[in-house]
Amino acid sequence: MQNRISVLDSFRGIAAAAVMLFHYTAFYSDHIMVLNLPDFLKFHYGQYGVHLFFMISGFVIFMTVSKVSSPATFLYKRFIRLYPTYWISLSITALFILVFPFKLYSFSFNQLLGNLTMFQGLMGISNIDGSYWSLLPELLFYLMMVVLIMFKLERRIGLLCYIWIVCMLLNLLRPSVLEVLMNLRFGVFFMAGIMFYKIFKSESGIHHHFIILITNALVFLIFKDVETNLVFAFLILVFYLFVYGKLNFFHHKVLSFLGAISYPLYLIHQTIGIILIYWLIKIGLNTYIAIFSAIFVALLLGTALYYRFERPVLTYLGTKLRTKSSTVNS
Repeated sequence: MQNRISVLDSFRGIAAAAVMLFHYTAFYSDHIMVLNLPDFLKFHYGQYGVHLFFMISGFVIFMTVSKVSSPATFLYKRFIRLYPTYWISLSITALFILVFPFKLYSFSFNQLLGNLTMFQGLMGISNIDGSYWSLLPELLFYLMMVVLIMFKLERRIGLLCYIWIVCMLLNLLRPSVLEVLMNLRFGVFFMAGIMFYKIFKSESGIHHHFIILITNALVFLIFKDVETNLVFAFLILVFYLFVYGKLNFFHHKVLSFLGAISYPLYLIHQTIGIILIYWLIKIGLNTYIAIFSAIFVALLLGTALYYRFERPVLTYLGTKLRTKSSTVNS
């Protein structure tokens, strides 16, 4: 089992690296300024790293749901996992924007306050860093899991997924505000992750495989893009190999390291890296040197945040939770 979890951590590392390369090559060239790069080095496929993150989250979060004792414990664990690192990353990014002005990146004080909540998307407030968009679907998925825990519906997850699918289909016919609140767009990726966890735990029935098949069809209907559908089909194949133990060999120190720092790296890389590439090219540096410099800085910041902030904070706050639990149960 440990090997399989190591494989999952390698998946995180691949997803983080893919998203970063996408932003520094394809996204930069399409939205900032044309880069002197051949097309095959513009890593458009890296954008699907977020979808991989969602699938991993569906798997891991449902695993957590099956183990926590109460909604409060689940929320506390998710809070300490997400918010402290997010706040420090947001602060660093905001400071970087102020020190190195760039016309495409600016923010107001109210925008900064809104971003502190991580629910800025629901309030119509722009993200200070573009990568933050994916945090709202994550948070809304967590809230759905809280409802499961509150009403002890974990064992009904198959039926609930079918209801979720029906809501997605209805939303395609008549879009509503529930699209965001019920994750009727990106929920397909979380759902697939949940089903793969059930298979991983040898609790699978034929309906779990059927739901995975439906999610693949739903991706095409929702995103109306053949490439997205094909990439998701590939990710489904990879997850099948993973849950049936065919990828136990697939864990490497570099990928595990990237997986460990993936959250702070994801939060810190986009705006800072793009501004850095812009200014380095502006002063005459080679495009490749500018991109590699941004990658180096992002990895450095992500590593520092993980080892000097995220891990110590998680250890401290996690200890607080265990101490409180021991006191209550004694």
